[in-house]
Amino acid sequence: DARNLLLYLRKYESRIYELSKTSLVLAVIYPLFQSGRAGFARAFQYAGLMGLFFWTSHVLALVAKQNVPNASGFIAMETAYLVVQFGLFALVLGFIYRGAE
Repeated sequence: DARNLLLYLRKYESRIYELSKTSLVLAVIYPLFQSGRAGFARAFQYAGLMGLFFWTSHVLALVAKQNVPNASGFIAMETAYLVVQFGLFALVLGFIYRGAE
């Protein structure tokens, strides 16, 4: 129901805000990315590059700095999460810019 949705949104409000802010910044940078590809190929290439950057700077950095009890499980979970996140991001970018090239 609506009350549960509001509780959920409040609980994850900062995470939702951060993801939205990151996506907006990446979307603004995208037109500057020239890879020689077009359409969805360009979008997936860009999202893969940005996803790899975020993976190394967030996931690997955290495991290197902190004592993570199940490091391999954490890395696998975060990797899956980032693959989904940046995969959806690439689909949206490809759809938005499908006729721009």
